[in-house]
Amino acid sequence: MNPVVETAHGRLEGRRERGVESFKGIPFAAPPVGPLRFTPPQPAAPWTGSRDCGSYGPVSLQHTDPLSIWIPGCEWNYYTPDVRKNEDCLNLNVWTPACDDGKRAVYVWLHGGGFVTGSGTALWYDGTNLAAGEDVVVVTVNYRLGALGGLVLEDAAARANTMLLDQIAALQWVRTNIEAFGGDPARVTLGGESAGGIAVCALMAAPEAHGLFRAAAVQSGHGGFTLARERAGHVRATFLAALGLADDGGASKSLRELHAAHILDAQAETTATIAFPFRPVDDGDVLPAPIDEAFASGSAAQVPLLIGTNRNEHNLFAALGIRQRRGLREEIAATLVDDDPETVDELTDTYAALAATDAEAWNIAATERDWRSPVRELAAAHADRGAEVFQYEFALPSPVRDGVLGASHAMALAYTFGNLDQPGVAQFTGDDAENPNRKQAQQACVEAWGSFIRDGRPASERLPHWPAYSRRDRDVMVIDAAARVERDPNGRRVGRWAELETTTALDG
Repeated sequence: MNPVVETAHGRLEGRRERGVESFKGIPFAAPPVGPLRFTPPQPAAPWTGSRDCGSYGPVSLQHTDPLSIWIPGCEWNYYTPDVRKNEDCLNLNVWTPACDDGKRAVYVWLHGGGFVTGSGTALWYDGTNLAAGEDVVVVTVNYRLGALGGLVLEDAAARANTMLLDQIAALQWVRTNIEAFGGDPARVTLGGESAGGIAVCALMAAPEAHGLFRAAAVQSGHGGFTLARERAGHVRATFLAALGLADDGGASKSLRELHAAHILDAQAETTATIAFPFRPVDDGDVLPAPIDEAFASGSAAQVPLLIGTNRNEHNLFAALGIRQRRGLREEIAATLVDDDPETVDELTDTYAALAATDAEAWNIAATERDWRSPVRELAAAHADRGAEVFQYEFALPSPVRDGVLGASHAMALAYTFGNLDQPGVAQFTGDDAENPNRKQAQQACVEAWGSFIRDGRPASERLPHWPAYSRRDRDVMVIDAAARVERDPNGRRVGRWAELETTTALDG
């Protein structure tokens, strides 16, 4: 007999598999279509009878991610087989050990994908193993992507940061309904990776999200990847020009009447000229201040934070062809706002000594500049305000494609969900024969993340004691074949980037 729950909007019928009850494709807001396109999410309409939640709902409209082309099988990092893409995408999925009064801790997951691709339906994010192994409730969220979620319109019906407002609506749904699934609305941990991790940091800085979660887990995300409102205006003008519309404040009606395919085409044209144009905006409303400023001032949610990076983040972007156009010195000079020759020489010499080729040296430099340095600064700022912070570095490399990825961006995802056996994962991480330490690392990650979700502190029998992070000590858990705690690994080199005014490689 299928499990059934009563929510505030109506009855849901799920499925039971391997001791876990799942409910998929649950609407948490009204379809954001027609006059609701580009507007904040509106309440979902109630229904009568029982709603079948045995299969995933639609995901946000998007083009195919390049990772799924470069590594066949990796499309399942973003989607499930037979996935549907539709504007009517504001739905979420729940996995629970049992729909009882267990009052379990809850993990709400925001997917990555550069704010233009990805979904909460990915097999790599299937919550079955994490829910069963750690006795927690797992929720994955679909939210609007690209222009539909990130375009800033000068329109009385619109607000900036629609994608963040979608995520807040999902958290509000969890607060109202998760008890029916055996979850505790007072014990919600918000997690995400890459764009999802950036969104978690944004929601920590967003007053409307405060009180909706009690802890945060950020993988390869930080507070330095938002747009200033003026820059968002340039994105809007570029996007409207691609549609042949003037940026005169009168385009909203036309935009809401356009076929969605035209929206996607203009989005692609905009992305070809502006790197990552659709992302959280420092709008003075949803985000009253830039994220990093909120953390520095203490206005970000003062909740326990688990945060970290992968050792070779930029290797993935290099493999996909991002920013391999120049020699090392030219790349470094281009990244500095003040390309002082002495500073350029200093950084070039530093990174050239770490690798055999300019390309390998640049991968290290870009990883430290774009990921490790801003994460290091955000972690220290949060700890300065008295919040508990736990930092990690995932360092177990992948052997695929002759080891070109290393421990790249996205590498830790399947490990933390316990999903190394899902389709497509071995094409990315290597299989057990190629990568014999991966199952041990997976178990350490699942236990540590499960412990953090339940208690606000990561721990595993497979890891040494994980000390809290502070600006003074900067202890980092390195997750590798042999896990260990290191004090501020490569801190002098990584910290140097925080002293410099730079553009980001992902903006180039």
